[in-house]
Amino acid sequence: MVISGVRCMLTYVVFPFVAPVVGIASGIGSTIGLIVGLIAIASNVFSIKRFHRADHQYKWPISALNLGIIVLLVALMVIDLRDLVT
Repeated sequence: MVISGVRCMLTYVVFPFVAPVVGIASGIGSTIGLIVGLIAIASNVFSIKRFHRADHQYKWPISALNLGIIVLLVALMVIDLRDLVT
């Protein structure tokens, strides 16, 4: 979940506001967003597997939370892909 949070911080704070101030190209945000999004999805899947393997008492609520985050990340990745293509 930390990686998902870092992705959101980069996408919505660093790239739109900070990057142009320091002279970084604005188109780089979508590319990095896709890369970090893939890493975040893999991390969330790994988290789900780890909770189930350990038979943790909160495995289902955590799985639901992780799945919700994965759905949101996929939606953001579709937006990033659309930005890169256009």
